[in-house]
Amino acid sequence: MLRHTTTPRVYFYLLLLLFLLLFFIGLVNAQNSTIYGTVYDNETTSPVEGAQIEVSFVQNQSIAATTFSDSEGYFEINGLFTGSYQVKAEATDYIVVSENVNLGENELKEVEFQLDHEMKEEGDLALNAYNYSLCFQSVMLITIIIIITLTMYSKIKRENLLNNAIRNRIYQHIKENPGKHYRAILKDLDLPMGVLTYHINRLEKAQYLNSRQDGMYRRFYIKGLKTDMKFFLSDVQKSILNVIKENKGISQTGIADKIGVSRKVVNYHINILRQAGFIFVETNGRESACYFVNS
Repeated sequence: MLRHTTTPRVYFYLLLLLFLLLFFIGLVNAQNSTIYGTVYDNETTSPVEGAQIEVSFVQNQSIAATTFSDSEGYFEINGLFTGSYQVKAEATDYIVVSENVNLGENELKEVEFQLDHEMKEEGDLALNAYNYSLCFQSVMLITIIIIITLTMYSKIKRENLLNNAIRNRIYQHIKENPGKHYRAILKDLDLPMGVLTYHINRLEKAQYLNSRQDGMYRRFYIKGLKTDMKFFLSDVQKSILNVIKENKGISQTGIADKIGVSRKVVNYHINILRQAGFIFVETNGRESACYFVNS
């Protein structure tokens, strides 16, 4: 009578196969971490668009991934392994900043960058002016090319733009929700960021849409449609209005002291509130007096 026996070699291959399966499962799970965040101007608190975000391994400084911040300063990098990373933010005219991040398995890690402007030397400014004068003819040529390009673009039939299903969907959503900002539209319509940016730019260039900067956000409206363009106040703007209501004629320096921010930040938001008609400003020597506009 014959008996079938499993040789040690078969057991070895079975164990090896099991090990490889467990290894690849662990490898997939270890590559599902995400780093996301925002990039802001440290003085104005405005979002920095187009900042390059570079993620590299701390151990050997090799680059793991790169991306760029969008119009609201937001960035997101998915599919990262567990481990230690250096996240670096770099933008034109800003000082480069970085932060180390430790990622666990399937972890979401938020990073916020506040960028400071680079200090330019007087020699650099003079050199820039000199280079500008040398390149004047080139700039004029580029300007002519841009004008020709815009002229050619204007020949496209305007009414055909809304024949695109996605573009028409964006247009109708803004029509029903005037004042929505970019990030909210992106979330509501569940569109890829590049797709939404492309179609909104097309609609703005064709003068279907108007947009208005409201603090950190850019809000969109249908052009020519009579809509109550509600002004969305930020927390800093609300604090400034409350201080002005309680202290008639207060200076911008006084406002900065009371709410605990820099005078540059106060000046930035004072200009927005003045243009929106919430306040008026009277010059008093080197200082300015701020008053609330009664409705």
